[in-house]
Parts: sequence; structure tokens; C-alpha cells
Amino acid sequence: MKKIVIMSDNHGRAADVIQVLEDNEDADLFIHCGDNEGYDDQLSEFVAVRGNNDWTSDLKDYEIIDFEGYRIGIAHGQYFGYFNKEEAMLEFAKENQLDILCCGHTHMPMNIDIENVKIINPGSTHLPRGGSPASYAVLYIDNEEMNVEFIEMRS
Repeated sequence: MKKIVIMSDNHGRAADVIQVLEDNEDADLFIHCGDNEGYDDQLSEFVAVRGNNDWTSDLKDYEIIDFEGYRIGIAHGQYFGYFNKEEAMLEFAKENQLDILCCGHTHMPMNIDIENVKIINPGSTHLPRGGSPASYAVLYIDNEEMNVEFIEMRS
């Protein structure tokens, strides 16, 4: 079984990055979906992208990686809009032949499957919205099976 830890939108709280790393030392992959608002070197163990608040970051707007036979896209999410965002996400995923799309921006956790694409938003480790707790996501891949668990941040 492979463990992928996905976080986003910590908005400058380096302690959140440290907590996620320390609590998941057994992870096979760390993903950050943007809006770290800190120094990019804080994310040295992550495959990370730039969010709409990462003004000084040299990170890319999106990354595409191959991991354990899956093609994973990572984007912050601001370019998907607010209306029909799932359609825009699916279009991006199809254009890039993705199996999994990880994105942030909305600060609300999401785990949906659309037309054989898994779309995961880990929520926000800081400043959650929509009544959800501060969180990140863990994706477990076991052969053909994928399971997502949302982990609530400790205070």
C-alpha cells in the first residue's frame, strides 16, 4: 500500500507543514497544492505548486507526475473558477491524461470521482471554510483501490 499526503492553503503557517511531515513519516509522497505563503524551501519534501497568494514563489502553476502507475496532476485551483469548477477540473484532467487531480484554493475538502478521474481537495490546514475543520488528506493506493481520509489538524 502507498500513502500520499496532500495539503494546501496553510497561508504562511510553517508549523502546519512541520506537523504534516512529522505526523506522516511513513508517507511515500507529499503533495502541496499551493498557498504556502512562505519560503519554497519549507516545501523541499513536497511536490508543490504556486497558489494565488504565493506571489514571490518560483514554483510552477501546476505539476504532473507519474507515481505507481498513476498520472497525478497538482494545481492550486484558482484557474478552475467557481461555477462549473468540476467540469473545468475534469477538462484539465482529460487534457493531461490524469488519473488523479489534487487541488486546493476553496479551503473545503472534496473527494469525488468523475469519469474515472479522482479529484481531491485536502481542505485548508489554516482558515477552513464551509464549516469544515482545518484538514489535510491522505490518499491510500492499494493495487487498483484508492481510499481518501481527511485528517483534522491538531490545535
